[in-house]
Amino acid sequence: MKRREVNAKPVVLPGQRLKEMREAQRQAAATEAIQLQKNKKHEDEEDEDMNEHETIKMVFDDEGNAMKDSNEESASEAETEGEKHAAIKEAKKQEHNKQSEETKLKKQRNLEALRAKLQSKIQNMKNKRKAPGSKVDGAPASREAILKQRQHRDELRKKRVLPENDDSDSDNSEIEDDDDIIADGPQRKKSKNDDINADGVIFQNIMFDDGDRATSDLQRIRKIGQGKKKGPAKNDLKAHLKILEDRKSKLASRDELDQIKQKEKDKWQRTMLQTEGIKIKDDEKLLKKAIKRKEAKKRKSEIEWKERKQLVADTKAERVKRREENLKIRKENKGVKRSKQQKMKRKFKGIITPKKRAGFEGRLKSGKGRK
Repeated sequence: MKRREVNAKPVVLPGQRLKEMREAQRQAAATEAIQLQKNKKHEDEEDEDMNEHETIKMVFDDEGNAMKDSNEESASEAETEGEKHAAIKEAKKQEHNKQSEETKLKKQRNLEALRAKLQSKIQNMKNKRKAPGSKVDGAPASREAILKQRQHRDELRKKRVLPENDDSDSDNSEIEDDDDIIADGPQRKKSKNDDINADGVIFQNIMFDDGDRATSDLQRIRKIGQGKKKGPAKNDLKAHLKILEDRKSKLASRDELDQIKQKEKDKWQRTMLQTEGIKIKDDEKLLKKAIKRKEAKKRKSEIEWKERKQLVADTKAERVKRREENLKIRKENKGVKRSKQQKMKRKFKGIITPKKRAGFEGRLKSGKGRK
């Protein structure tokens, strides 16, 4: 017990510390107020002493004239020195302003000289290229004059080109007969004199054996034969197979001699098309195989699509169910202690489907294993 009494801490009653703190704050405020009063009294005493010292004391000599104090003399000397310093400063300022004005004027003169030099260079260049507005012999006076010059140049160029074309025509005409040369002679002379422009001339439709047509100005060829193809589409395998079957049935109904002729004709046609690079779909076995493969692919994609739709519907239903369960749990947890509350279920992210093994799942050759 004695040891406990030695080591024991003093008991602090509730609210006792707060009371002690408040009492200490009151004492501190009281001491501050006393200190402030003392400081004010001290300041007032100092002000009075200063006023006593500042009283004007006048000293007079034997004749009764007022004598200047040494402090006043020193103050007047300081004032005169300050005035001198200010005057020196003003003089320096004036000199600086004069110098700055002179430098500004020099800069302005230099700029004007540079501008004049630039203007003279520009003018020289204009004169060299005979620009409009420049007072040089042969320079155009306006925009219209420039356009006229260009037109004149174009006409000269055309006149140079025409003789060259005539020379080429004459070279070609040497191959023709003499009668044709005599007949065409005056026409060629006319073409030299007159400029014929055939831009606006329109010709009739010219059609070739393969179905292509020339344009009205005879500059390009429109390939109409390639645009409108007869027969089924490239990927319509069933239609190709049907055509083959129809052709076979027609051949079977004919005589043997006609059949041989038709087969020979078909062979030639096939070889001609193959040389052009066109693929011919006339193998019945390959066509049937391709159709079977296509149908199997369609069935597979249909099953996958159904599975996907079912998966989406299941995930939606499961999410709704999970949400309702969580809402129910939240309702039941109201007013219950945290230790006894039910845990909320995780948010449903989706059904995880197992990956199909290559070569084992997803085969559609026989419909026995499908569900």
